[in-house]
Amino acid sequence: MTPEKWKKIKEIFTEAVELTAAERIIFLDKTCDIDIRGEVEKMLTMDEDVSLEISPLEKVNLIGKKIGKYKILSEIGRGGMGTVYKAVRDDGEFSQNAAIKLIKRGMDSERILRRFRQERQILASLEDKNITRLIDGGITEEGSPYYVMEFVEGVPIDEFCKNATLSKRLELFREVCSAVEFAHTRLVVHRDLKPSNVLVTSDGTAKLLDFGIAKVLQNDTFGERGTATQLGMMTPNYASPEQIRGEQVTTTTDIYSLGIILYELLTDVLPYDLQDKTLDKVLEIIGKTEVTKPSDAVSRRRGDVGISSQLSQLSDANSVDGQQNSPSPFLRVSASQLKGDLDTIVLKSLQKDPERRYQSVKDFSEDIRRYLVGLPITARPDTFRYRATKFVQRNKIAVAAASVVFLSLIGGIIGIYYQYTIAKNQKILAEKRFADVRDLANKVVFRYHDEIAKFPGATALREELVQDAVKYLDTLAADEIDDNSLKLELARAYQKIGDVQGRPYTANLGKSEDALISYQKSVDILKNALAKSPGEIELKRELVKTSLRFVSLNKRLAVANNEPVDLALKLQLEINEADERTPVENAMQLADVYINHGDYYGNDIPGRIETYKKVLDLLEPIPEKSLDVQHTLTRANQRIGTNYVWLGDQFAKNGEKEKSLENYRLALPFTQKMFESTKREIAIGGITQNLQRVLAGCNQNLGENYLRLGEKEKGLEMLQKSLEITIDLAKADPQNTEAPIDVANSYISLSTAYEQFGDFPKAITANEKALEILQKSISLDRKNVEVADGLIRQLNQTTNLLEKANRIGEAKATKQKLVEFCKSDIPNSECPRIGLAK
Repeated sequence: MTPEKWKKIKEIFTEAVELTAAERIIFLDKTCDIDIRGEVEKMLTMDEDVSLEISPLEKVNLIGKKIGKYKILSEIGRGGMGTVYKAVRDDGEFSQNAAIKLIKRGMDSERILRRFRQERQILASLEDKNITRLIDGGITEEGSPYYVMEFVEGVPIDEFCKNATLSKRLELFREVCSAVEFAHTRLVVHRDLKPSNVLVTSDGTAKLLDFGIAKVLQNDTFGERGTATQLGMMTPNYASPEQIRGEQVTTTTDIYSLGIILYELLTDVLPYDLQDKTLDKVLEIIGKTEVTKPSDAVSRRRGDVGISSQLSQLSDANSVDGQQNSPSPFLRVSASQLKGDLDTIVLKSLQKDPERRYQSVKDFSEDIRRYLVGLPITARPDTFRYRATKFVQRNKIAVAAASVVFLSLIGGIIGIYYQYTIAKNQKILAEKRFADVRDLANKVVFRYHDEIAKFPGATALREELVQDAVKYLDTLAADEIDDNSLKLELARAYQKIGDVQGRPYTANLGKSEDALISYQKSVDILKNALAKSPGEIELKRELVKTSLRFVSLNKRLAVANNEPVDLALKLQLEINEADERTPVENAMQLADVYINHGDYYGNDIPGRIETYKKVLDLLEPIPEKSLDVQHTLTRANQRIGTNYVWLGDQFAKNGEKEKSLENYRLALPFTQKMFESTKREIAIGGITQNLQRVLAGCNQNLGENYLRLGEKEKGLEMLQKSLEITIDLAKADPQNTEAPIDVANSYISLSTAYEQFGDFPKAITANEKALEILQKSISLDRKNVEVADGLIRQLNQTTNLLEKANRIGEAKATKQKLVEFCKSDIPNSECPRIGLAK
């Protein structure tokens, strides 16, 4: 046999081996004479034997052998050109899992070798978190090229999404789009996108694999347009019409394949049935058959259960990391969820004509993002004009014979009128969409969020709700619409997200620095709006509220900045003078300013008490006190009572027992008022997460006060009650980083009480529990100076208690922890006070 004949046989076999039995017959009829066909058919028969699908290298059993620096562990799979193995780096430098791809038997023609080398070069140029990374490459001793890739431990995306929520499927698909878009920016078209080439790792990251038949647009080294016989080098189920026909491929080819993947992820079926079809039939189906809408495909498969959409939404809420807890079909994507925008997006990506598809993966992904956040998508269903054009194309002779003149005249008139109607309707639709989105965002931020915030366990959901709403409003505000009401809504939304991220003394995620950024965005929006409308009362009111949020957060982070509280006081006094229509609201907001003013300024306890008493002067004369008024009075009474206790403690340290007892007695009626007011609020409005926390504080403050006045049993009982409430709140909402700090403070109060009565073992135990919580809290938010100071105080206090209990070794170990903490980079104000500054 001549070398030329053997080369031709190998090339024909290479393409025929990947075809179905029916496709092979058609292919061989077109490409072979009798002599060559006989040889090819022999090879194809031998190929059925699994032992012959091994590469020349595998004849010596590669498992356990080395290729380059890597030791082969096992076979992973086989593709169009090569076999992929799992391997581990075995050169003594370090251990690293990897995947090695080798040319398989019958695929070592020069053309295939060039393609293999090109795949390696393509991978080397693609450095993206969602694309498998090229690690190494080379030539084996037998002369076969190989390359080493990042080893991806995961499952195909279609398998991963079987029980995933709709939003999770779409977000994951957008990751795939990101990877493909990255490749396109490097002028690389994948050409074989399918679920098995997208693995999802255990952390939920999508990884794009196998650039085996990818094409470099700028420099196509093959110089081919391709033919229908290249089906063996692609996957027909995911191939575009132009790819099947062997025409020039572009980035829109990948967009079509992405559309097929999305169709399958949403419906769990493929748009076409190509099973056991001949090549001609495959060409006809993909090139001419209209795609069934995804919603119709779902309905036909199992019927659309009326409540499935609601159940699917419920599953979103009850899922972990986007994975549903139940594989029940009722919790999967329903037809009603797909109907409308998702149908339109998918069908646009699957247009037969590449010009009518999305023209970039970025546009495709952006429409999905817009759907997820409730914005209008850019794709639109097929218009009448387009459907009419398609009708004419299918019935050219009949239409031409009967109505060419009529359509020429009437079509122009109808077209002009129709375009006018579309433009008018689009404007109406856009305005309605704007209003609808704005209305939805406001409901999410200011109604649903505030109701959810009342209940324990809602912190993470609150963050998600508000972030989604901010996306809506950000999109609207991006157009720089000169609308103060819109700016006001956006500023309030940033306040809300700041509250969830890190507003002190309320349920939050412990992200103090993120909260500062959100509050600053709110302030910037309001200041810019006020610069244009300096007399706008509502803008001033909102700026006061956001400025006050800075006050407590600055205090927690030990940031010396008087500007927010000074600005708030100045603006509120202006509001109260200029607006007499809402005296109660004005009094409430000024009271809030006074409370924050007292919280922020210095260590002058008598001065703070007088500031808080201004709140009582403002609000107590109000005849009909709303729950908000009562709650603000509660806050003021709590602070007055606490400051009297601190004042008493100062006298106690100086040995002035009578003055200390006098101040403890002064504190008692204020703490009792706080307790009674909280009980009244609960009786009227029901207990909420915030009121539970206030009730815990009431018990703690009263308990400490009774202990100082010598009422031991009553005091301990109230401190225990405070601890029970705070523990329940912390268990109910694990995402709330404020709740554990309240638990720690309850333990600290109990520790102080036990120490007062000489019960050092219980005092030490309570203090150690507080320490454990505070150490975890500071690891979550290292900028939280309040927690850092509390941790330092309790390390110091535990050392003293251990020494009093004669546990000297433990005392030294705790002292060493204190010294090490003070040497760390965590900001605090306590280390210098106890003589342990760096």
